[in-house]
Amino acid sequence: MPSRPNSLSAPHALDIKALATRRAKIMKAIARARTDGGALPPLIEKARDLMSARYWARANWRHRAQILATSEWLLKLAERSGEVGTTGLF
Repeated sequence: MPSRPNSLSAPHALDIKALATRRAKIMKAIARARTDGGALPPLIEKARDLMSARYWARANWRHRAQILATSEWLLKLAERSGEVGTTGLF
C-alpha cells in the first residue's frame, strides 16, 4: 500500500499566511470603496459578502482560496467598469 503524502509537502498545499495577507488586502480595498461614497457598488458588495463570516468562516482553506480569487475578480471587474476608482489591489 503506497504511503499517503504529508499534506505540507503535497504540491497543492496552501500557504495560509499568504491567504491571510490576500484577505487583509481585499478587506482594505473594500473599506476604501466604502469611504468613497457610503454605499458600496454591487460588485464590491458581493465581494464583501463573500469575505463575511457567513462564507469565510465556514469554508476550509481550499475554499477560502477560491473565495479570495472570486473576490479579487469582482474587485477588478468593479475597477474596470468604473464602479469605483482604483482599489489598490492591482
